[in-house]
Formats: sequence, C-alpha cells, structure tokens
Amino acid sequence: MLRRTITSALILSAWAWSTLLVVGGAALAVSPPGATPWSPLSVALAGLAGIAAGVFVFEVRVADRLFPRAPASLTTRVQIAAGALMVVLAGAAVVSFIVLG
Repeated sequence: MLRRTITSALILSAWAWSTLLVVGGAALAVSPPGATPWSPLSVALAGLAGIAAGVFVFEVRVADRLFPRAPASLTTRVQIAAGALMVVLAGAAVVSFIVLG
C-alpha cells in the first residue's frame, strides 16, 4: 500500500512538472513579438525547448512507471530522441539569446 502511494505521488508530481514545462513553453513559443524584451526567435526557441523538456520529463518519469513492460528498445530510442531535441533546442536558444539578445 505504501509503495503504491509513493509511486502515485511520484507520477502525479512528474506529471505536474511536465505539464508546467509544456504549457509554459507553449506560452513562450506563441507569444507575440514585443511581449518580451528579447528577440522573438530567441523566445520561440526557448518555448520549443520547454515543450521538448516537458515531453522528455513525461516520458522518463511518468510513462516508464505506467508502462514498465514496454519494450526497452522502443522506449530508449524515443527518450534519446526527445532528450537530444531538448538539448539542441536549448543550445540554439542560448546561442540566440547571446547573439540576438
């Protein structure tokens, strides 16, 4: 009983975390130009990086616990792809913030 409660709490907290990242990233990605003091490209890249981070957190922390018997070859590939996309977008956002402001 305690193990199930702890697992449920971990799933719910990770779900909330990933939802916050996706919603926040989407808000940044679709924000109108001039809504922030930074370049619209930089803000859009940061938003997309936030969305990718939310997807990655969901895959790693929630989906793995809900579907423990999923094929490891499939889950590993999907997680690597989402993680790589997150890192590339975050790196592009940082470079864009440095270059464009």
